[in-house]
Amino acid sequence: MTNHRRTLRQHGKDGFTLIEALTALGIFLMIVVPLFAMAFRNTQTGHARDLFVSACLLEQESALVQAAPEAWVPSKLRTVNGIRWTILCTTSGDELREYRISTQKAGVRVGEIALLVNVGQAVGGLR
Repeated sequence: MTNHRRTLRQHGKDGFTLIEALTALGIFLMIVVPLFAMAFRNTQTGHARDLFVSACLLEQESALVQAAPEAWVPSKLRTVNGIRWTILCTTSGDELREYRISTQKAGVRVGEIALLVNVGQAVGGLR
């Protein structure tokens, strides 16, 4: 085998053996795979955090609408942990009013709730 290697090197065909290539690949994968796993985990955690913050904001706004339905505001800006959130509220109907409250982060809708309010009582559901 050493004669074969010498012959290859003499003709300018240097290369890596299979063992060297597999070792290099193994070292590369030991470094890259944990980095990808960490990035994927951070992405999932961020999305779950956004859903939680959105649910909390929707709960707060729906409580305000139920307490004082005539004092609703069509748009609000809130900052939570340094991140700006937009809360939009639309209404329709007279005696039985439908309130749609949605939360947006960076212009992307994260959550929405619909409430039906009649004389201060709310009937509705999350979507």
